[in-house]
Amino acid sequence: MYLWLDDQIDDPNTPERHVPFGWIGAKTALQACRIISKGKITRISFDHDLGPRYAGDGYLVARFIERRAFFGIIPRIEWYIHSANPVGRKNIELAMKHAESLWSRY
Repeated sequence: MYLWLDDQIDDPNTPERHVPFGWIGAKTALQACRIISKGKITRISFDHDLGPRYAGDGYLVARFIERRAFFGIIPRIEWYIHSANPVGRKNIELAMKHAESLWSRY
C-alpha cells in the first residue's frame, strides 16, 4: 500500500495535494503512524507541515519509521517528499536516509 501524508488532501483549492489514485491518505502524524504500524506500507510521500501543532508533522512520522527500522519492526519503505518546507524536507530526508542504512543491515 502507498501512503500520502498531507493535511490538504480534501482542500478543493489544492487539487495537486489530493490523494493520488491507488494511495491512501493521512492528514495527521498520528493517522500516518497508525497506518504504518500495520506493516503494509511499501511507499510513502511526505508533507512536512500538517496544519495545527497537535497534528504533528512529517518529520515526526519519519522519526517513527526510523525507530521501527532500527528495531526491525517494519520492512523497507520507498519514500518521497512533496513538502515545500526546505528545513522540514531536509529533516525528513535525514531520518529516512538513516532508516535506509538501518534496513541495509538485514
